[in-house]
Amino acid sequence: MRFSALRPMKLPQQLGVGFGLMLLCMLMTLGANLAASSQQQAVTHRLMYHLYPARWQAHEIVKLTLSIDDSVARYVLSQSAGQQTQLLSTYHQEVQDLRVAMTLVTRLIDTAEQRTALTNFTQSFFGVGGYYFSNQEVFNLKQASQYVTANQVYVSSPFLATARQDMQIYIDVVEHEIKQEEVNENGITRLVQFLNIGLGGSTTLFGIGIALLFSRSIGRLYRQIEEKNARLAENNTHLQSLATTDPLTGLSNHRAYQEALQLTMKRVLQSGEPAALALVNVDELKDVNDTQGHLYGDRVLVELAGALASVGTEVAFRLSGDEFALVLPATSLSQARVSCEQVRKEVANRSLGPTISIGLAITTQEEHEVDLLREQADAALREAKKQGRNTLVSFDEIRASTSMLAPAKVQAFRRLLAEQQVTVAFQPIWSMKQGTVLAFEALTRPAPVYGFSGPQEAFDIAEKLGHAHELDAICVRAILKRAHELPEGVLLFLNLTPQSLAHDLLTGAVLLEAVIEAGLTVDRVVLELTERSTLPIAVVVQHARELQALGFRLALDDAGAGNAGLEMMSQLAVDFIKIDRAVVVNAMTDKAAQGVLAGIAAIAREMEALVIAEGIENVEMLELVDRHGLQAVQGYLLGRPNETIPDLDSLQTLSPLALAS
Repeated sequence: MRFSALRPMKLPQQLGVGFGLMLLCMLMTLGANLAASSQQQAVTHRLMYHLYPARWQAHEIVKLTLSIDDSVARYVLSQSAGQQTQLLSTYHQEVQDLRVAMTLVTRLIDTAEQRTALTNFTQSFFGVGGYYFSNQEVFNLKQASQYVTANQVYVSSPFLATARQDMQIYIDVVEHEIKQEEVNENGITRLVQFLNIGLGGSTTLFGIGIALLFSRSIGRLYRQIEEKNARLAENNTHLQSLATTDPLTGLSNHRAYQEALQLTMKRVLQSGEPAALALVNVDELKDVNDTQGHLYGDRVLVELAGALASVGTEVAFRLSGDEFALVLPATSLSQARVSCEQVRKEVANRSLGPTISIGLAITTQEEHEVDLLREQADAALREAKKQGRNTLVSFDEIRASTSMLAPAKVQAFRRLLAEQQVTVAFQPIWSMKQGTVLAFEALTRPAPVYGFSGPQEAFDIAEKLGHAHELDAICVRAILKRAHELPEGVLLFLNLTPQSLAHDLLTGAVLLEAVIEAGLTVDRVVLELTERSTLPIAVVVQHARELQALGFRLALDDAGAGNAGLEMMSQLAVDFIKIDRAVVVNAMTDKAAQGVLAGIAAIAREMEALVIAEGIENVEMLELVDRHGLQAVQGYLLGRPNETIPDLDSLQTLSPLALAS
């Protein structure tokens, strides 16, 4: 009997004929086709026991193909699991026939896993029961939606718990076909074609259901996916461009530069041909900005980018404010010199005003380390600046007179980055007025196994090799692992180099997530930013304000030690100002230094920032900073860095009030 011949009947007839013929028809058809074609077998059993793929809204299949009379469904579901089985066994001799058919079908299935899944599917149908079908209900969605859907029966049936675990295979088949583009604009796939045509030419329950779903839903979904993929591809291309392009000059940026260096090194190793790196710096750009304005300074940078692009846009990069680079694969020293001189002449022809200095280095198979190449080019650039600017210097010219990092030190630093063995110590920061511990500054140093003389040597190497942000990230993670040991209410000071904030490893969002994960509230974390930054002040201020917006407190570290402190303080409302130890030491004997100390204190009061004097080593220094109204102190006199956070009560003998008395 064909599917179209089924009509609504009374309850016994529905249970006996509808359910029996439906399952028998499907299983016998399935068995015949499994015997005929191994390819059809695989598709069919996957389909048979994967009727409910949630991600493809299979309840729509149910509504289209498996409408259930409300009274029948409720009657079956009102029975216990055992009673449901008994009900079917009592009224349907066909069930026994179906089990025989199922036994024959399962013999055609290759693996135990497939047999188990198909058996689970069979049991689920025995448990659900009570279906009746008609063409009118299959194609009349309004009428079908009035009935209890098979989805409800599915969820309620105790026989389906195991079968649900096997549904992923069906999803995989559909997704595979879509990924392989084996679907036309109407949603017809090989699977659909097999269901409607391959099963002996007969129209089956699943054939109708899947065909309807695919033609109405998957076809539409497929077109939507194609449109979204096209938009995503376009957006990804745009985002990739934004991520690797400098917005001012249009040249590739620092991220693209790093990738280009790595790729160039691989080519050097593979081909044996040398490659060149030229670091280009605009001479006296700050003076140009100060005298002619930043808009003119930007024009200078854009024109220089054009000059660099004359060598090739794919090899020219803007690294930061006034720093540019040329990465020249398969290029000898003489060829690289010609390219660099071409850029210098092009800059001169454009009458920009400022000149450029260039440091050039060559890498070979014998010297193929990215960090070494970068350091050599940087050393050559520094020499070009020393020689009066507007010149080109290659590293080969200064190799004999230049002190480079010892290979052993570079290797030790690489091990440090890989193994991340750092120790953490905590030094108290005291309130002068209250005589209590205001905060602990967390200090890190590499483990002794790496052989560094101290943390400063490791950070100096990190900056020379361009890995300061990675070392900062390692230190921050190590510190935050100890954050739970802090006494309640005490602040935690962390040191960061401003350059690190420009990297993905230490963005404000990354820091915030790490702090929350450590169990701290963000307002207990003070980030110390040194004024000894090589980044433009505007860039540092931008990153600092982003951190403040997230709730972090900020401290300006080493105030008085460099030239950028006053400019940074004028643009950024920090919470703390830490005066460099050298300023305090000089103020002990020098009146001019005392004036600097008093001036910083006055500025801090106007900013409502708290001033911390670092490096306090004796009572005389403590009394000096107290006379100048500094609110907090830190130094060996008041507690040395300790890997164990001491109990606050045990520190009271080191309190400024106790020492002053």
